[in-house]
Amino acid sequence: MAKRGRKPIPTAVLKFRGSPRANRPDEPQPPGGPIEPPCFLSEAGRKVWDIMAPMCILMGTLTAVDAKRFAAYCNCQGKLETQDLSIKDTCKIEQRLDRYATSFGLGASERASIKMPAGGKSSPSKERFFRRNA
Repeated sequence: MAKRGRKPIPTAVLKFRGSPRANRPDEPQPPGGPIEPPCFLSEAGRKVWDIMAPMCILMGTLTAVDAKRFAAYCNCQGKLETQDLSIKDTCKIEQRLDRYATSFGLGASERASIKMPAGGKSSPSKERFFRRNA
């Protein structure tokens, strides 16, 4: 049976938004380490990976666990950019891209709600919760 309701927003995205719900102690954490592009990436997909992966890693929305799903996004984007497709095929690929983009915080609405702290730190400062008296 399928789950009901909206899909949960990734904790990394919640942290950048400054949400108080970003503290999920029971959520499994992906292992750290280098994020390598999978071998099944097409040539066009690899070009997209080289451009987009560093940005997603910086936002904290791409981890080693997500590499294959992100590679699928890159292959779709590369196919859209390099091949002459019918309108029907183009629409199908664009629908897939929208779903992938949401997963990695690449959509316009997701990007608008992500607030990167100054200095590129991965978690917002707690100082914003305390009033400063001068």
